[in-house]
Amino acid sequence: MATMIPNLNAEQLSKIDSYAEAKVYQSLKENLSSDYIIFFQVSWILKREEQQARDGETDFVICHPKKGFICVEVKGGGIGFDSLSDEWYSIDRKNHKNIIKNPVGQSLRAKYSILNKLYENPSWKRLNVHNVIRGHTVFFPDILNASKIARNDMPSILIGTSSDLDKIGDWTDRVFEYWHNDDSSQSPIGQSGIDIMRMTFAKSFEVKPLVSIQLQEQEQQRIQLTNDQVRILDFLQSQRRAAVRGGAGTGKTVLAVEKAKRLAIEGFKTLLTCYNRQLADHIKNVCMGIENLDVMSFHQLCHKRITKAAKVTDRDLLKEAELTYPGTDLFDIQYPAALSFSLDIISEQYDAIVCDEGQDFRDEYWLPLELLLADYDTSPFYIFFDDNQNIYSRVKVSLQLVNHIHLFLIVEILIRYIWPPITFIMVLMSLPQGLMEMKLSLLRQMV
Repeated sequence: MATMIPNLNAEQLSKIDSYAEAKVYQSLKENLSSDYIIFFQVSWILKREEQQARDGETDFVICHPKKGFICVEVKGGGIGFDSLSDEWYSIDRKNHKNIIKNPVGQSLRAKYSILNKLYENPSWKRLNVHNVIRGHTVFFPDILNASKIARNDMPSILIGTSSDLDKIGDWTDRVFEYWHNDDSSQSPIGQSGIDIMRMTFAKSFEVKPLVSIQLQEQEQQRIQLTNDQVRILDFLQSQRRAAVRGGAGTGKTVLAVEKAKRLAIEGFKTLLTCYNRQLADHIKNVCMGIENLDVMSFHQLCHKRITKAAKVTDRDLLKEAELTYPGTDLFDIQYPAALSFSLDIISEQYDAIVCDEGQDFRDEYWLPLELLLADYDTSPFYIFFDDNQNIYSRVKVSLQLVNHIHLFLIVEILIRYIWPPITFIMVLMSLPQGLMEMKLSLLRQMV
């Protein structure tokens, strides 16, 4: 029996939206040997997107230590392709046609994207596997004859059908053999390679809780993320920009820390910042030893770059900010301004930024933070916040997700300071069960 990640039981499989994926999952699990490790519903974001390698997800990644990996895209129902419109479609039981994405293109891009994602991991680079065996394929479990839909870019040998479900081991062998193709330069992925894939795409973790002052007595306890929190992290895996709202004690800081850790482990040079100095110091201790991760409060960040700029140019950026904005607050206006000035002197930037305690950040903080991103348009940026915990009495309007009017105000503020627009996730977590409703307010239709 193959190792499935995640390992779903029959009840969990019955809740999967795609019955076709559930059938393929069950067949792979029951008919492949224990040497196989299969990742289900894998998603990712890349530090740098290319023509073939893009942010995305794939249905299955089949791995074998003595072979390599194969990306599998599954589509249920009947399948059709219109060459005139260049459109793929599925056919349901009522013979209705529904336009779908090109499954061949999806699996092809997934193959390149997963390889690129692995190369972002320093451990993969140290493994020194330059030409790992990899392939892409499609599976249509509700049709019988693959020859009718074979194409130049997807020969019938690479198309799984209902007849392959009972002999999926033979089909998998044929697919691996096709992509290996006696190329002596290709290398098996090895067990070490599979371990890195697990760390990259299916990392398990346990973290210390980081909550508000009211819950400090629980600081020494160990907790494991709830299923709801894992769902949020899984969703963020394919979102480059998001703001997550949760009430007191719902584990926002736990999520922020874990998201920052994941990004750093994946190879992103990451900044994890918050408003409170004591919280920043505590998080820094929790994250000690993690490469690619800087942890500091917002004003620690400002001070660090102001000091570094002074060593490079002898300029006193804080004094310049005071002269530029006379009579304004040192911490609210002049420090953020000095941080902005440092961008002209210090070239160091971040591939990703995670911000906790977002409700305590003034509007003046957001622009210099975003300008610290390596790619102003696409670098990952995540904000975790709760307006009800606005203990420093900061401006709340930019992060208040309550009704349509407030959503409009969010759009107004974020168009000014953060571009392209962030996708907002409104996360309402009830205690003590940790259950939640997640309302996704997708704001990408903004100008």
